[in-house]
Amino acid sequence: MMKLLSNLDGNNNRDAAFVSVIAYSRPGEETIISEGRCEGRIAEAPEGTEGFGYDPIFIPDGYNHTMAELGPEVKNQISHRKYALDQMLKQIKDLL
Repeated sequence: MMKLLSNLDGNNNRDAAFVSVIAYSRPGEETIISEGRCEGRIAEAPEGTEGFGYDPIFIPDGYNHTMAELGPEVKNQISHRKYALDQMLKQIKDLL
């Protein structure tokens, strides 16, 4: 995280995204793939204690706080993993 912040020092383009991809595969059947994205930007410095990984430096679009500051309730609603899972479930339901 600190290396990323160092590499971005002085860079005005701090656009970023969390991306999650889920694949469901069964022998002899087409593989189902879904993708979830949470667009945002990289903060100038880490903030917050909720979460892990890059959460302290990732500010999702529409928010002024990092993922690590938002807390689990908000974070779970805008999560790239949630979006990918929602898409996967929709595709599986469409097959049934």
